[in-house]
Amino acid sequence: MATYFDMLFSLADMSVRRDAVAADENLVRQNQERLEVGFAQPFDVQQARAQLSLDEEQYLAAKNSFMERQFLLKRLILGEFDLNDTHVFIPEEMPPLPVPKLDRSAFLRDAFANRPEFQQALVQADAEDVRVRFDYNQLLPQLDVIATYGVNGLSGTYEASADRAFRGHEPSWVVGLNLQIPFMNIQARARRDEALASQYQAILRIKQVEHLIGNEVDTVITRIEINRQRLETARNTRALNEEAVRIVYRRLEEGQLSTFDVIEQQKKLYDAKSREFAAVSELNKAISQLWLVTGTVLERSGIHVAPPAASAKDTSGVRR
Repeated sequence: MATYFDMLFSLADMSVRRDAVAADENLVRQNQERLEVGFAQPFDVQQARAQLSLDEEQYLAAKNSFMERQFLLKRLILGEFDLNDTHVFIPEEMPPLPVPKLDRSAFLRDAFANRPEFQQALVQADAEDVRVRFDYNQLLPQLDVIATYGVNGLSGTYEASADRAFRGHEPSWVVGLNLQIPFMNIQARARRDEALASQYQAILRIKQVEHLIGNEVDTVITRIEINRQRLETARNTRALNEEAVRIVYRRLEEGQLSTFDVIEQQKKLYDAKSREFAAVSELNKAISQLWLVTGTVLERSGIHVAPPAASAKDTSGVRR
């Protein structure tokens, strides 16, 4: 997603640089016309041409940046490299992602509920707690109840003895208690100490994951807020520069300013437009990063993962 937003910015930046080239070409043409009627100097034309060359260079740099992000996106989404693949992916224009209400408590709650590493740490701590209780039980005295029951048969012959036994004429039973009290019990104590150490490590792991998630949530909240303010400022800067360009062109026609002043103001305008698109991209990436750190990126992206279903066979016997 971050690479896709970077591609959107690069595509928009290419458009800005094309507009800058077109504006430079227009300025060169105007200065050439003014030179022919004696209202400009050859140096004015040369300045405009130099700025045209510079903006063409920046356009090529923007195009190269787009292609690099294009190749990165292909590497992320394609399963294998195709030698004959010459397709160029053009990202679909999309509006900026809506800025969520920055509720830190809600974000932390979602993160702790959805992040698999935190849930895994909790399960591991529960398992270690069970192990500790079991090993503590091995240190306690053990009392067992023992009971036996039997029948005897005594007579002058084997057949008569068996008959008396099966009829239960001489039953016998024993009931007793078997008490085992461990002394020293070094092995059980060692297992208990090992379980306690593992339990402590599991608790530390929970604290570490909590700390990591908390820092990630705080970082992305700050990033969203800063980029939101940055976008507002960039839009205001771009609007002010647009008005300044209109003024400087009017004053150029009136002979109050030079070509250099126009070039500088146009450069500020197109740089401001580029920064505005960059701010949109960074804000989108920060919002998608919030989805990631709160464990809601699939849900927010409309992706639902179904549980694995049992394999079935159709009428043709082909397993689906």
